[in-house]
Amino acid sequence: MRRILLVLILLATVASIAHAACQVLIVRNNDPGDSTNTWRWQRGYPVVVRDGAWTWGREEDPRYSNTFVIVTISNLSQAQVQPVLEAIQDSVDGKWIRRYHFLLKNVPLWVRQSLADSGRVTVTYAQIKAYVKNQRTGASW
Repeated sequence: MRRILLVLILLATVASIAHAACQVLIVRNNDPGDSTNTWRWQRGYPVVVRDGAWTWGREEDPRYSNTFVIVTISNLSQAQVQPVLEAIQDSVDGKWIRRYHFLLKNVPLWVRQSLADSGRVTVTYAQIKAYVKNQRTGASW
C-alpha cells in the first residue's frame, strides 16, 4: 500500500512537471489614472503570474470583472514567465510601468475572440512570444 502511494505521488509530480503551465493576469483596459498612484496601468500590462492551477478571485476573474484577462501559457512554468513582471520607471512622469507588455490588439484573431468571449485563452510560448514586447526596445520577449 505504501509503495502504491509513493508511486502515485511520483507520477503526479512527473505529470505536473511535464505539463508545466502558468497563468498571466493582464490589464484589459487602460486605468483612467489616479494622481496618488505610483503605477500607471495600461492595456496589456502583466500584473501577476501564477501557476496553472491557480484559482482567481472575483476581482481578477474575467467572469465577474472587465478589468483583466487571463492568458495561460501551457508550456512554461511560473518561474520562466516571472521576468515579464520586471518594472521600470517612466522617464516622462516618473510612474512605474512594466518593462514588457502584451500587444492584445495585435494577437491573432482566435486569441482576441477567446479573450472577448471569456476573458481567457490558452496558448503556447511560440504562439504568444511575438506579441510580448519590451517597452523600451520593442524587442520580443
